[in-house]
Amino acid sequence: MGILKESLFIKSLKLAKSRPGNLGLMVLFDAAFFLSFFYLLPYLAGYFGEAFLVPFRLISSQLQYLTAYFLFSAIYYLLMIFTYSFFKYVVLDAVRGLFQKSEFSFKGLARFYALNLILVLPIYLAFSLLLANVQPQYRPAVFIIAGLPLFLLLYTLINLSHSYYYSSGSIKRALEVSFRTGLGFKKYKSAILAIIMVPIGIFALFYAIWALVGFATSSNSGIYLNAYSYYRQISILFTYAAFYFVILVNRISFYRIARG
Repeated sequence: MGILKESLFIKSLKLAKSRPGNLGLMVLFDAAFFLSFFYLLPYLAGYFGEAFLVPFRLISSQLQYLTAYFLFSAIYYLLMIFTYSFFKYVVLDAVRGLFQKSEFSFKGLARFYALNLILVLPIYLAFSLLLANVQPQYRPAVFIIAGLPLFLLLYTLINLSHSYYYSSGSIKRALEVSFRTGLGFKKYKSAILAIIMVPIGIFALFYAIWALVGFATSSNSGIYLNAYSYYRQISILFTYAAFYFVILVNRISFYRIARG
């Protein structure tokens, strides 16, 4: 129990509880990011994309149309990364506010955007190339086998890089120190273990709940199907909420590592 209380994750959770205002800002900016990234940006891309590409489709050659299509796609992906960079930069200021008082500034946003381009684009292209060279029937298995370890590695390195950058303002130092720290699993093991244990814990919890519900309603198929419908919706919502909670606290953990 003493080891649990001293874990990085628990320390970060206690710090978050001590500053509910900063925690609320993080949740607010995350909600704004979710709406912008998954709804507003695709809507604008669809609207302006159609207006941009239609003339090329009607009066241009196939090569010119494909060039315009790839150009628009590149702009769209750059905007996606910028949207992510903007909101993550603002969230990091709320995280820093848990440790010290400081004035917010967008002065380092351009370099933070460049850092994300360095981190995200090569990884995205490499993984896309990997999946493109795998037969369709094997892609889900390759994605699971290669995707989970890769996700944990990238999740760690990206969050460490962000935290080190926001602490130092240097892209070079952020990359060097984050990759070096990324090899020292002991420093951030509670953050990674939380990501791994959450799905295991959720599966065990809901499997036990469903076993009880199924036993209680097995004699009536109508009640059973109705209960399953509610159970499925609740379990999905609870899973998303639990993952978000872990990610929220882990941001504080990674920033604490960056502070030394």
